[in-house]
Amino acid sequence: MKKVFISQPMSGLTIEQIKEDRERCIKVIKDNLNDEFEVIDNLQENKNYPHKLYYLSEDLKFLSEADVVFFATGWDNARGCEIEWQASKNFLDPDKTIFMYEDVLKHSI
Repeated sequence: MKKVFISQPMSGLTIEQIKEDRERCIKVIKDNLNDEFEVIDNLQENKNYPHKLYYLSEDLKFLSEADVVFFATGWDNARGCEIEWQASKNFLDPDKTIFMYEDVLKHSI
């Protein structure tokens, strides 16, 4: 079973909006990934870290477990997502990791 990390913009959104967007992302992944998968739970909604950098550092730990990295629409305009993209490209094994971009998938359907 593949482990999927979802990188999605969160700044300025409520937890409800983030969860709705995440559900939409999961549907896109199901429609395009031909393997069974589980989504890594990186929402951290019950945490109360004093700085956004703490959340990002936790996300990078979760990212290290991923077999699939899914970048939701708007990832390239969100600083945290851009850092997750850079980290995944530089540190995850490209021969073992699947990179999925929602914008690309939408245009290829």
